[in-house]
Amino acid sequence: MTRPRPRPSVPCPPNEVQTPTGPVRVVLADDSPFYSAPLVRRMAADPCWTVLRVVENGGDAVLAARELRPDLVVLDVRMPGMGGIEAARVLREDEALEGVRIALMTGDPGRDGVGSASGVDGVVDKAASRREILRRLREIGRRRRPA
Repeated sequence: MTRPRPRPSVPCPPNEVQTPTGPVRVVLADDSPFYSAPLVRRMAADPCWTVLRVVENGGDAVLAARELRPDLVVLDVRMPGMGGIEAARVLREDEALEGVRIALMTGDPGRDGVGSASGVDGVVDKAASRREILRRLREIGRRRRPA
């Protein structure tokens, strides 16, 4: 489990992804540091994001979400133990996490069954550039879940 280092407080530019109370607070679940480390570095350098925790499986993502109450949970579809689709279903069933947005990341959107993943707010293709992945997560992070 990785805990990103705190950074100096810099305001998020107007009209960027943030919640009414500040930067979007994120829990990221991915078993591959190849994908997660660069994304975490980019988010940590951006004042519009706060990475609360990085975990390597869906079960730990559910625990982290329950403990930290993030704005956005980013889940890799394929992880050891509980994968992203199953974790998304568990998160959606938890009434205490009703407002949390969920993004699934997949290396193969056509084959991973993400279209049938109920309750997710968006899907991100891991084959895209890190810039595009972050842009897509910004899009998902801006959305508000219906009350």
